[in-house]
Amino acid sequence: MIRREHRCRAMFAARKPSAQAIVVLAILFPLATEGALAGPGQGEETSAAAGAEEYDLVYLGPQGPVFLTLQISAGPRGVTAVRREYAEIVLRTLDSDGDGLLDAEEAGQIPHDGQLFASAETLGEDWKSLDVAPADDQISADELFAFVDENLGERFRVELKTRLQESVRLFSPLDADRDGLVSREEIEKGFRSLRAFDFDDDETLSVAELQPFPTSMLQARSQQPGDDAAQLPVIVLTTEAQRKEALDRIVSLYGVSGEEGKGRGIDLDRIGADQESLAVCDGDGDGRIDESELFDLLVDPPGLPVAVNISRSRVSVEEWEGYGPLVVERPRTERGRVNCLLAGMSVKLRALNDVQGGMSDAVAMQKFYLQRFTQFDQDKNRYLDMTEFASLELPDVQFVSVDGNGDDMVTRDELEAHLEVSASLSQSLIVLTISDEGKTLFDILDADEDNRLDPREFLEGYGKVRRQDLNRDGLLAAAELDSELQFTVALAKPEILRLRFAQPTMTAGARQPRIQEETSGPRWFRKMDRNLDGDLTWREFLGTREDFEQIDLDRDGLIDLDEAVAAE
Repeated sequence: MIRREHRCRAMFAARKPSAQAIVVLAILFPLATEGALAGPGQGEETSAAAGAEEYDLVYLGPQGPVFLTLQISAGPRGVTAVRREYAEIVLRTLDSDGDGLLDAEEAGQIPHDGQLFASAETLGEDWKSLDVAPADDQISADELFAFVDENLGERFRVELKTRLQESVRLFSPLDADRDGLVSREEIEKGFRSLRAFDFDDDETLSVAELQPFPTSMLQARSQQPGDDAAQLPVIVLTTEAQRKEALDRIVSLYGVSGEEGKGRGIDLDRIGADQESLAVCDGDGDGRIDESELFDLLVDPPGLPVAVNISRSRVSVEEWEGYGPLVVERPRTERGRVNCLLAGMSVKLRALNDVQGGMSDAVAMQKFYLQRFTQFDQDKNRYLDMTEFASLELPDVQFVSVDGNGDDMVTRDELEAHLEVSASLSQSLIVLTISDEGKTLFDILDADEDNRLDPREFLEGYGKVRRQDLNRDGLLAAAELDSELQFTVALAKPEILRLRFAQPTMTAGARQPRIQEETSGPRWFRKMDRNLDGDLTWREFLGTREDFEQIDLDRDGLIDLDEAVAAE
């Protein structure tokens, strides 16, 4: 720590504050945050001052909207504290006369977008737009914080994590008679029904091949997890625009027409929130709130208070009573998590601290790239030129953004500085990730989990599917498939980490079949089994139809390993 602080001061003293010099902040910023955590007394004081930050959300469930109030503690410092420290370092770096204010010349060096990297464009004369409270021809710490906070963007974001298997077109094509149910016969004949989707003619159906028509295999391979806001079942209620969106979607999904002279509204028993507070909102006592009353409710919703401690990976709800029939507690099966039914949907709430139990993703990222620095410094001159830097493959990072002093050399210190600021700034954003942990029909039929369905998995699939037949009528309805939403609250990952290291839900490995070469069985059987699924179809068999039927002892249209051995 002492060595690094000395290094930072020496580097800073050697240069005049400028856009080129701002990279120093990348090293100074972690120093400030580490300092906040250094001593027990200081850490406790910071934690108490920061406290939990509240975010109101509305979950649009199958039976109605449910309001949640997340009381989030991210550790000794909250998101606001991290952002304020960041602004303070910008101020100290640019404040050459040390008076705690930025004059015209100093303010002109403020990074245009708040991103403290070497190539940052500066405000120049535009700094005057920040001078508002009061307008006194200088920038105070509060004015600078307001600017930095705005440019760092939202503090709380909702993301949807999807798996390619969830978009597989399978249930509808199997439902040959279009009655909304899938029978045993329809499953057993499934491969023949879907053979047209076997684009590569390998006698199996992969995840990519079963995407909704007319999506091609190429399009399916490039498809990314959906983040369309219109598809998100959770809306943050921080801004007026977000509340307006929530109002429109709630009324559209659950609203009913009012009596003559009244607009659309929503019945109170279709809202999951504190029931006493809801009753107060119902001004005329008719058991329904109209759009105007609903918008007022969205400003300060009486949501279920959920305590989220990210640093300890714990979520808890102290009081479940009084929030209506749409909010139901379920037995806890895992420590530190909450299981519940929200508007008829099974929901699991959890917090994720990526540092707990081992090396954090951010630290792993830094170690990875610092190792690559050594690897690609081929001439061992302790810096990377532009060609060597390109070998690092830093996503969306330009050479000039890391070259702090503009000398066309990226040193290890400059690279470490860039990585540290990326990791540190991730603490200024909280992300709620929504994922469906239930099994799809594809998952259920894919017995060997190789991301493809072969003829035998269809033939034997009813035995697995029947477990989902809740009413025991011998037919599978789409509603009977298990579904459980998981809400995960965590600090955002650094952008570099998100682009390169975050394991996307639809990686090449998840899209493509996983095939392991079979080494047992007669040689002729292994040679004919082109798709290596352990069975021979008639199209794979190179003999006569008579020979095929003679070897296929169980008459299921497939020659398996046992039948091949018996034919020897």
